[in-house]
Amino acid sequence: MLDYLQQYFRLMGAENGFEPPLLDTIWDLVRWPLAAFLLGLTPVGAVGVPLIMGGRGFLLSYAATTFVRLFHLPGMVVVLAVFGVTVFLAVPTLFVVAADAFRQSLNRLPGAMSSPVHWTQRARALAPCAGLLTLAVALQQTVMPVLFSTVCTQLLII
Repeated sequence: MLDYLQQYFRLMGAENGFEPPLLDTIWDLVRWPLAAFLLGLTPVGAVGVPLIMGGRGFLLSYAATTFVRLFHLPGMVVVLAVFGVTVFLAVPTLFVVAADAFRQSLNRLPGAMSSPVHWTQRARALAPCAGLLTLAVALQQTVMPVLFSTVCTQLLII
């Protein structure tokens, strides 16, 4: 696996920034909050939202620790270059959306004292999340490819 990743980093370092397709970037950053939001509309979200949060945390931490384990100190810089936007913008957004979705799904459980859904209040609370995800997509498309390429050429050409 180390040889494969080194070859990949050499290729990325030589390309001066690979810009991923826009729809792929949008899907990558929006799918977790969208899944949490949709699960919050049903009673299944009382179990599904914590599972989504656990799955997201596991996948992100596993990928990060793999880079650090294989590349040591340069691996930490690679993790920031690869997952920086996700960690600093998309994951906090996921926490906000998941907290709201979990609360909403608990209100939908049988026997729960359910209050009516105030869509205007929810929209106001979640609107900053949409703004942060938009910023994350813009940064992922513009800044991150150049940063990743720079990190690959400066630190990982072995």
